[in-house]
Amino acid sequence: MKGTSNLKELKKKLLKKAKKEATEQYLVYKKEKTKNKMQKEVNEFSDNLDDSTDQFADKVHSKAKDIQGKVQDSLLKVKDRLKEVKYAGESFQEKVGKGSRSSGIKSYSNVKRADDLNGMNSVKRSDQIQNVSDIKGVK
Repeated sequence: MKGTSNLKELKKKLLKKAKKEATEQYLVYKKEKTKNKMQKEVNEFSDNLDDSTDQFADKVHSKAKDIQGKVQDSLLKVKDRLKEVKYAGESFQEKVGKGSRSSGIKSYSNVKRADDLNGMNSVKRSDQIQNVSDIKGVK
Protein backbone atom coordinates (compact mmCIF):
# COMPACT_ATOMS: atom_id res chain seq x y z
CA MET A 1 0.00 0.00 0.00
CA LYS A 2 2.82 2.19 0.54
CA GLY A 3 3.63 2.07 -3.18
CA THR A 4 0.12 3.10 -4.12
CA SER A 5 0.10 5.99 -1.70
CA ASN A 6 3.39 7.19 -3.15
CA LEU A 7 1.86 6.93 -6.58
CA LYS A 8 -1.19 8.84 -5.48
CA GLU A 9 0.96 11.54 -3.91
CA LEU A 10 3.14 11.64 -6.99
CA LYS A 11 0.03 11.88 -9.14
CA LYS A 12 -1.29 14.73 -6.98
CA LYS A 13 2.04 16.55 -7.15
CA LEU A 14 2.23 16.09 -10.91
CA LEU A 15 -1.36 17.29 -11.34
CA LYS A 16 -0.69 20.23 -9.11
CA LYS A 17 2.52 21.06 -11.01
CA ALA A 18 0.76 20.62 -14.37
CA LYS A 19 -2.10 22.89 -13.25
CA LYS A 20 0.38 25.48 -12.07
CA GLU A 21 2.34 25.38 -15.35
CA ALA A 22 -0.87 25.40 -17.38
CA THR A 23 -2.09 28.40 -15.41
CA GLU A 24 1.21 30.21 -15.92
CA GLN A 25 1.21 29.41 -19.64
CA TYR A 26 -2.43 30.52 -19.88
CA LEU A 27 -1.58 33.77 -18.13
CA VAL A 28 1.39 34.33 -20.47
CA TYR A 29 -0.86 33.54 -23.46
CA LYS A 30 -3.56 35.94 -22.23
CA LYS A 31 -0.99 38.66 -21.56
CA GLU A 32 0.40 38.29 -25.07
CA LYS A 33 -3.08 38.25 -26.59
CA THR A 34 -4.12 41.32 -24.58
CA LYS A 35 -0.85 43.06 -25.44
CA ASN A 36 -1.35 42.37 -29.16
CA LYS A 37 -4.97 43.51 -29.00
CA MET A 38 -4.00 46.71 -27.21
CA GLN A 39 -1.16 47.32 -29.68
CA LYS A 40 -3.57 46.85 -32.57
CA GLU A 41 -6.06 49.30 -31.04
CA VAL A 42 -3.29 51.82 -30.36
CA ASN A 43 -2.11 51.54 -33.98
CA GLU A 44 -5.66 52.00 -35.27
CA PHE A 45 -6.15 55.00 -32.99
CA SER A 46 -2.84 56.47 -34.16
CA ASP A 47 -3.84 55.98 -37.80
CA ASN A 48 -7.24 57.56 -37.14
CA LEU A 49 -5.57 60.45 -35.38
CA ASP A 50 -3.19 60.98 -38.31
CA ASP A 51 -6.10 60.89 -40.76
CA SER A 52 -8.09 63.31 -38.62
CA THR A 53 -5.12 65.65 -38.33
CA ASP A 54 -4.60 65.60 -42.10
CA GLN A 55 -8.29 66.23 -42.75
CA PHE A 56 -8.32 69.08 -40.24
CA ALA A 57 -5.22 70.62 -41.82
CA ASP A 58 -6.83 70.39 -45.26
CA LYS A 59 -10.00 72.04 -43.97
CA VAL A 60 -7.99 74.81 -42.29
CA HIS A 61 -6.01 75.48 -45.48
CA SER A 62 -9.13 75.54 -47.65
CA LYS A 63 -10.91 77.88 -45.23
CA ALA A 64 -7.82 80.09 -45.11
CA LYS A 65 -7.79 80.30 -48.90
CA ASP A 66 -11.50 81.18 -48.93
CA ILE A 67 -10.96 83.86 -46.31
CA GLN A 68 -7.94 85.21 -48.16
CA GLY A 69 -10.00 85.52 -51.33
CA LYS A 70 -12.82 87.27 -49.49
CA VAL A 71 -10.40 89.68 -47.78
CA GLN A 72 -8.75 90.49 -51.11
CA ASP A 73 -12.13 91.12 -52.71
CA SER A 74 -13.18 93.44 -49.88
CA LEU A 75 -9.83 95.27 -50.02
CA LEU A 76 -10.23 95.80 -53.76
CA LYS A 77 -13.73 97.18 -53.17
CA VAL A 78 -12.37 99.55 -50.52
CA LYS A 79 -9.58 100.60 -52.88
CA ASP A 80 -12.10 101.36 -55.63
CA ARG A 81 -14.28 103.34 -53.23
CA LEU A 82 -11.28 105.32 -52.01
CA LYS A 83 -10.36 106.14 -55.61
CA GLU A 84 -13.90 107.40 -56.18
CA VAL A 85 -13.71 109.51 -53.01
CA LYS A 86 -10.32 110.88 -54.07
CA TYR A 87 -11.59 111.87 -57.50
CA ALA A 88 -14.72 113.41 -55.98
CA GLY A 89 -12.57 115.39 -53.54
CA GLU A 90 -10.26 116.59 -56.30
CA SER A 91 -13.17 117.71 -58.46
CA PHE A 92 -14.73 119.43 -55.46
CA GLN A 93 -11.48 121.26 -54.75
CA GLU A 94 -11.25 122.37 -58.36
CA LYS A 95 -14.83 123.65 -58.28
CA VAL A 96 -14.28 125.48 -55.00
CA GLY A 97 -10.96 126.90 -56.22
CA LYS A 98 -12.47 128.22 -59.47
CA GLY A 99 -15.51 129.63 -57.71
CA SER A 100 -13.53 131.42 -55.02
CA ARG A 101 -11.31 133.25 -57.50
CA SER A 102 -14.23 134.71 -59.36
CA SER A 103 -16.38 135.49 -56.33
CA GLY A 104 -13.66 137.18 -54.28
CA ILE A 105 -13.84 134.69 -51.41
CA LYS A 106 -10.51 134.27 -49.71
CA SER A 107 -8.96 130.86 -49.53
CA TYR A 108 -7.61 129.47 -46.31
CA SER A 109 -4.10 130.71 -47.13
CA ASN A 110 -5.33 134.33 -47.33
CA VAL A 111 -7.11 134.31 -43.98
CA LYS A 112 -5.19 135.98 -41.16
CA ARG A 113 -3.77 133.81 -38.48
CA ALA A 114 -3.48 134.66 -34.80
CA ASP A 115 0.13 135.81 -35.41
CA ASP A 116 -1.06 138.32 -38.02
CA LEU A 117 -3.50 140.10 -35.68
CA ASN A 118 -2.41 143.29 -33.92
CA GLY A 119 -1.52 143.04 -30.30
CA MET A 120 -2.56 145.47 -27.60
CA ASN A 121 0.72 147.39 -27.98
CA SER A 122 -0.15 148.35 -31.54
CA VAL A 123 -3.51 149.89 -30.55
CA LYS A 124 -3.30 153.73 -30.32
CA ARG A 125 -3.80 155.44 -27.03
CA SER A 126 -5.98 158.49 -26.67
CA ASP A 127 -3.02 160.89 -26.70
CA GLN A 128 -1.78 159.40 -30.00
CA ILE A 129 -5.05 160.09 -31.82
CA GLN A 130 -4.99 163.39 -33.81
CA ASN A 131 -7.19 166.24 -32.71
CA VAL A 132 -9.11 168.40 -35.09
CA SER A 133 -6.50 171.12 -34.65
CA ASP A 134 -3.66 168.74 -35.58
CA ILE A 135 -5.08 167.93 -38.98
CA LYS A 136 -3.38 170.03 -41.71
CA GLY A 137 -6.33 170.88 -43.86
CA VAL A 138 -8.52 172.16 -41.04
CA LYS A 139 -8.02 175.75 -39.56
